[in-house]
Amino acid sequence: MKSALLRKIERVRILPLFGNEMVFTSVIDAIAAIEEHDIILEEGAKFWKFEIYIQFTNGDKIEGSFHEREEALKFLRIYT
Repeated sequence: MKSALLRKIERVRILPLFGNEMVFTSVIDAIAAIEEHDIILEEGAKFWKFEIYIQFTNGDKIEGSFHEREEALKFLRIYT
């Protein structure tokens, strides 16, 4: 239990499924990236979802998959 209480976020990885992977060391930076991310698609491409992976210093991992920007932001804000 002590390990879970002392854990800190080590990395936040965001994978917009149509573009390039984005990796951050803080949730605040990840939130800013999603808020500013232009979902501009190449011809014939479709935005599917944001996949978010949070890795903690104690080895714990949490994943989320969101089709809507606002849902991804709600998920990340839990950890601010």
